[in-house]
Amino acid sequence: MSNTSLDGDQFFRVLNCVLTGTADGKSRVPTQVVVGAGSGGAAQAARAANANADYYWLRTLSQFAYLQQVDVLASSSSADGSGEEPGAGAGGGLDRLIRQLGQSTSLDAAVELAQEILLERVAKVIVTPVSDIDVSKPVYTYGVDSLVAVELRNWLALELRSDVSIFDLTSSAPITDVCRKIALRSQLVPAALKEEASDG
Repeated sequence: MSNTSLDGDQFFRVLNCVLTGTADGKSRVPTQVVVGAGSGGAAQAARAANANADYYWLRTLSQFAYLQQVDVLASSSSADGSGEEPGAGAGGGLDRLIRQLGQSTSLDAAVELAQEILLERVAKVIVTPVSDIDVSKPVYTYGVDSLVAVELRNWLALELRSDVSIFDLTSSAPITDVCRKIALRSQLVPAALKEEASDG
C-alpha cells in the first residue's frame, strides 16, 4: 500500500483556503476538505515507481470514484488501447472488464462478465481470493450484509449503470442469478441483447 502526501507548499495553500474560506476569492470552500486522497494521475505515477502501489480507495469507495479520472495521462495507454487504466492495477483489471461488458456480443457473455466483475468486487471487500467464492451460493454468505450491500449497489449503479436493489444483493438467490439481473439492468449492455432475452 502506498500513501499520498502533500509537500509544504501544498499544505500551506490548503490551510490558507480553509482559513480564508475561499480558494479563488469568489466561491466558498466546503466545510470539510478532503486532502491526500490521491487521483488517477497520482495512482499512475505510484504504479510507475512501484508496480504494487494501489490506491484501492479510488475504485472501491464510490464517493472517490471520480478522482480516478483526475490528472490521468492519456499517453499511459498503449497505441492499441491495451494500456492500464486508473484503478486497474491490483484490482484485476476491473476497468477492462467494464469496457468489455459494453462490447458484449451475447447476453450470456454479458452475464459472465457481470459475474467476473461482481466477484472481483466482492473479493476485494471481503479480502478473499475470487477462487474461494462459490457462485451457486447467495452473496450474503460471504459477509455482504445490508451496509455492504448499499455500498455495492451504489458502486454497481456508478460503474455498470445497473439498477439493482439492496434486496437483490441480500436475497437467497445464487450469485449467478444476481449477475444475470445486473447484466439485464445495466445500461452498458447493448439493448438488443436484452430485447432478445425478453423475446425468448
